[in-house]
Amino acid sequence: MAKIYLDPNTGDEINASEWWAVRIQNSIIRKWWFLGQFTIITLAVVLTFNVNVVGWWNVYASYLAIFVEAIVGRYMSSQTRRDALIIRELRELIHDVRNLAKTDVKHSEMDYRVDVDSNDLLKEILTILKENK
Repeated sequence: MAKIYLDPNTGDEINASEWWAVRIQNSIIRKWWFLGQFTIITLAVVLTFNVNVVGWWNVYASYLAIFVEAIVGRYMSSQTRRDALIIRELRELIHDVRNLAKTDVKHSEMDYRVDVDSNDLLKEILTILKENK
């Protein structure tokens, strides 16, 4: 039996890859200390004025950017697809409600017409009854 993973932010059912992506984001990538440490290390590397060190740091930083983008992109893409499905369902429901509202208006108009006709008929009957007294 496959393990069920839930998105800690939305409660949606997600696959293992998305679960790991959101865990890494929430515990590392989206933390201020991560950005702070990365900034401090970058400044320290740049201030060495050593072309080799800066070059290797650029390689590392480039890879880190691709890694972070892959993790964030995996989660965001999946979340966007789930949201799109919900939006489509809501759009369909709104369409159905609008159609029901149009139908309800027609029924209301028909009911009103029946009420008017019934009242006219009752008036006519009362008039006949009064005349035959």
